[in-house]
Amino acid sequence: MVNKLTKNHSSGFTFIEIIVTLGVAIIILGIFVAVGDPVEMFKISRDNKRISDLSALKLAIATYIENSTTTDLDGPKFPGVGGAGVDMYPYLFISIPTEQITIPPYPTQCNPQNQQEWGFSQSDSTKLLKTDGYGWLPINFQELPLRVISELPIDPINSYAQGYYYSYAFKGYAPNTTERVFELRTNLESKTYSYGGKNDKESTDNGIVDTLYEIGTNLTLIPEAFTYECF
Repeated sequence: MVNKLTKNHSSGFTFIEIIVTLGVAIIILGIFVAVGDPVEMFKISRDNKRISDLSALKLAIATYIENSTTTDLDGPKFPGVGGAGVDMYPYLFISIPTEQITIPPYPTQCNPQNQQEWGFSQSDSTKLLKTDGYGWLPINFQELPLRVISELPIDPINSYAQGYYYSYAFKGYAPNTTERVFELRTNLESKTYSYGGKNDKESTDNGIVDTLYEIGTNLTLIPEAFTYECF
């Protein structure tokens, strides 16, 4: 009888063990909720994706510039422009599909301090992620012998109304067409990574806007006044 009871006891958890385990789990969950802030954790996760996405795009664009024999930073969307010494600037390419909203070509309410009018380029949702030059970022990465990127990333929220999406601008200095610079920009949402946060990534990226995350080879292409709230 003793052996039988011992065997039954060792084959599973006792009621007390279950209560203790649940109690510990509840305490851990309470600590996570109080200290970890699940909502902030989700925001940090999305911000990490944004930072990783733009880093991958920066590397892909730099690789394209270095290895393409017909460098064209606006691709087939604008034939004869952006390559062969013709500058596609000022123009902003954004990751918002046309089905969500179509931005006017030259919004007068967003006239930057340099008085330049900016045009916009968007793709529909069926082409948004394509790397053949018809996606939201117009470079034809498929020209390269090696695949540097399988599909174009978009913001985890990707909402124009909420102000979370990716932007791209470039400039080529004709007639020196070998000199190409570009900028990528996004908006971070977590308190941790946003302006003034304990791990502030927006005001420490060497860009000209302290409240946006900027990366690229020239972080002055998109004007300071050209912010998401402007539209």
